Amino acid sequence: MERLSKEQKNLMEKLKKEVVQGGYSTISLKMKDIVFCQPFSQDYEIFSLMQDDFGKMSKVSQSFIRVRKNAEEVAKKKKKYPSLDDIYGIISKTAKLKPHQTEILRQTECNLFTKFCTPRLCGTQILTSIPKNKKIIITADTVYPRKISEKILEKCVLNNIPDFHCELVVPHECDGDDIFEMIIQKSECPTEKILHIGGDVAEDVEKPILRGAKSLLIAPPVPLMVKSGRLRGFLQAKLPADYDSEKYRPLRYALGLYCSNCFGVPRSKSFHSDFCGDPYMMGFAVLGTLSLIKHHEPADSVENSIIKALGKNPDSRRGKDDFIKLFENFFGDIPLPDSENGCELPIEFLKNHSLEADRQLIREYMPADDFKKWAEMSREPQLSPVGENFHSGKIWKIADTLFPSGTKVRRITENILDRIKFNLKLK
Repeated sequence: MERLSKEQKNLMEKLKKEVVQGGYSTISLKMKDIVFCQPFSQDYEIFSLMQDDFGKMSKVSQSFIRVRKNAEEVAKKKKKYPSLDDIYGIISKTAKLKPHQTEILRQTECNLFTKFCTPRLCGTQILTSIPKNKKIIITADTVYPRKISEKILEKCVLNNIPDFHCELVVPHECDGDDIFEMIIQKSECPTEKILHIGGDVAEDVEKPILRGAKSLLIAPPVPLMVKSGRLRGFLQAKLPADYDSEKYRPLRYALGLYCSNCFGVPRSKSFHSDFCGDPYMMGFAVLGTLSLIKHHEPADSVENSIIKALGKNPDSRRGKDDFIKLFENFFGDIPLPDSENGCELPIEFLKNHSLEADRQLIREYMPADDFKKWAEMSREPQLSPVGENFHSGKIWKIADTLFPSGTKVRRITENILDRIKFNLKLK
């Protein structure tokens, strides 16, 4: 559904030209965030869907999100590329699970991970452009078993590209820690004839170049979204302590869809715009998220005019329609909290903190008086930094500073803080 801007189309043409005309014998691609992406702005969302099952099996006070993330951190200290079995071996011990309970959770995670994989547009276009005489190697850079990676390839590639053939490299199956060495061996060609495509500077650019190969860096959707404007930082600042809580799950899903659908192909931030100067993206993020509220009452006449103007702009309206279809497709069968808390925040952001270029996108659809009021009320928002740690708020920032992740004292601290959070929810 993603509509490409002129800039994105030009970028894709350059990428495909390099793949086709660069004189390479082997094209190597990372799987996650290149071949496929997921409609989540944070990796832990899948784990949150397993909380109910986990709560029935274990009496530990920590959430499954924390247990699962801790287990992966521990596993990575033992192996650079741990498998899902390694992780669940640790979970089984820390959560005191029976073997059949561990297997249920492991299988559930595999099923959920596969379900939410969707083709990333730039990856699909690159794979489609690769000539038949070139070898394709795809690195399944996840903890999941080979059979799961094969299912994802079938879903995201084979169903879209007929007669597709590739070699699949699964890191946790390799003996050593150098995955690029495995890629070189699989390629059966000189390293200068290999083009590697990925989203990590150290692993996907520096390492191949040092070995004599060429590389292309394609940023993942989430960091592209974060850098595209101020919306994500605004949401984090508005919900500093409980952005990751259950009641804001619909808002996080909406933001995840925005990432996967609107940043499937890299794009640059537009000057003086929080939505890349694109009314489609504004409609998708603002009207789409607002559609999750059953009965929204605009806070004032200006907000009412903005909503009506977005509805009149054909591109913004199409963005909203695409959002509704995608949300139903991905999350229609998932029970959501009764309250749509937070889904009004994107329109609040647009009303109170809009930039000039974004206002101009819908100016022709607004009464002049309301547009003037809108411009006059715009001010700089309070923003919070966006990081990988799913815990937010001052108390967790203090914990991050005093007790580094992975240390024994940090695990004790996390246990205490999780108990505090759990008890507050009960109240």
